[in-house]
Amino acid sequence: MVASGGKHNEQIFTTNASVETVRKQLGPPANRVAYFQPLPASEIPELVSLAKYDSGLSLQTQIGSREEYVFKGREYDQRDSASAWNLDKSTLGAAEVFMFPFVLDEAWYERGLSHRYTVWYRPDGTCFAHDELTSNPRRESK
Repeated sequence: MVASGGKHNEQIFTTNASVETVRKQLGPPANRVAYFQPLPASEIPELVSLAKYDSGLSLQTQIGSREEYVFKGREYDQRDSASAWNLDKSTLGAAEVFMFPFVLDEAWYERGLSHRYTVWYRPDGTCFAHDELTSNPRRESK
C-alpha cells in the first residue's frame, strides 16, 4: 500500500493531455514560455535530445509553448511497486513484516523531495513531451 503511493506520472503526462489537466495535477507552472510563432520540435535542443530516447516523438511537430513545474512530494514508481509485490508474493506475505520499515523510510524521505518538470505543448494546448529534471540521490545509488 505504501509502495503504491504518490503522483502517477503515467496518468498526468498522457498523449494529448491538456494544459488544464497537467496544471490540475501539478499546480500552476513556475515558468511559462509561449513561442511567438510555433516552432518545430527539431528547433528545440531539449526535444532533440529527448527524441534520441523516445522514438515516438516526431521532431516535425509544432510546439506552441513550454511550462516548467515544481512539485514537492512522492512520485509513484511502478518498478518499486512491482518489486515489492513480487517479493511479497514469493514469500507468501512474510516479507511484508521486513519490507514495511524500509518502504516507510523511503516514503518519509521522498515526501520532501522537489521534482522539476518541463512540459512542451502543441499550439492547441495538448501535451507533446515532458522531461523530469529531478534527481533522487537514493534512487541513483541503487
